[in-house]
Amino acid sequence: MQELEHLGPADELFVERLEAFMQKCLLEVRAFSEREHRSYEETVRRVAEWHTNYLLERSHRNLVSDAQLVRVRPVLLEVSQTLESLHRLTGVHSFFLAVNPRDSSDQGFLGGTTVGRDFWRRLRGGGDAGANHFKSHCLKAGPDAACAYTPPAAPQAPPLVAGPSTTQKSSPAHALKNELYNAIRSRLRTTSGVRNAEMKWSNHERLSAYGVRMVGWPEDIPKKNPSVLNSTQNKQLLELAQTGVLGFSRL
Repeated sequence: MQELEHLGPADELFVERLEAFMQKCLLEVRAFSEREHRSYEETVRRVAEWHTNYLLERSHRNLVSDAQLVRVRPVLLEVSQTLESLHRLTGVHSFFLAVNPRDSSDQGFLGGTTVGRDFWRRLRGGGDAGANHFKSHCLKAGPDAACAYTPPAAPQAPPLVAGPSTTQKSSPAHALKNELYNAIRSRLRTTSGVRNAEMKWSNHERLSAYGVRMVGWPEDIPKKNPSVLNSTQNKQLLELAQTGVLGFSRL
């Protein structure tokens, strides 16, 4: 499945001039806010919304006017980059899947934010299998149908049956470890931008391979995998991760 490719480093002089230009624009926005008796924050948000709509509308016009398959990928890339810009401005996460059902070699295009794309890949029935299922669904629906995709139903879990007391006691600890694993992994991948990054629990120095370092790890808790830590320690780590104290910073 194709995904958004990270752009190469921009020309530093261009970026510097662009930032200076945008600072002047922000001064104009502030002056406009005062004339309209509106808050500066509201006006900036409106500008961001206008810019997002402009990019999306331009992408749509390009696709319709060219009417060529070769134009699809650049449009998808632009939409995906727009969604990432929207996330940086508003914190909104998103993902989208695009497929060409009549092209047997098409693996689909997955765009959106890093967290959104990672969610789709990990979703049961998602990922490459979900893209292929979506293609089949669109083929069955026909070329003129508006496809409303429903992911394949996940196997229904059997009803929970009360087991021995030892199982009941271990279940909360197991759930706590899984929640901690997911919280740390999500923060690592979001900060590093590496979609398959994995936490180096017992050797934090190896995180430099992802361009990040660990921050906020308590000194009184060993740098070990949660599987060998006790529930009290795992609970403390999870609370620190959820409050933003424990996480990662870029090198």
